[in-house]
Amino acid sequence: MTTRFKAIGHRVLIEPVLNENNGKTEWGFDLSNTKTYKAEIAATERGRIVDIGPNAWKAYDDGKPWAKVGDIVIFAKHAGKFVAHPDDPDTVYVVINDDDVQLRIEE
Repeated sequence: MTTRFKAIGHRVLIEPVLNENNGKTEWGFDLSNTKTYKAEIAATERGRIVDIGPNAWKAYDDGKPWAKVGDIVIFAKHAGKFVAHPDDPDTVYVVINDDDVQLRIEE
């Protein structure tokens, strides 16, 4: 059985995006399991929206979402709670309140 996280209420589920090299240095060393890299994950402010709760952004303006699943966003630095995926402990998500999404990055 595969576990799937589902955002509830006004929460947004985000997969942190650190950088393009996913924990590898320019010389090819893999730092993804080091304390430094894990601290970088905890301090991240950028991520990809994975799921949006059914009540997210409903109390604001016209109630239309400011962002959608797949968008890269900037969120409040110390917002929410980090959770490891039970099927893959190296995969970490952050669950935040909808109003902690501060910026959508459009490319």
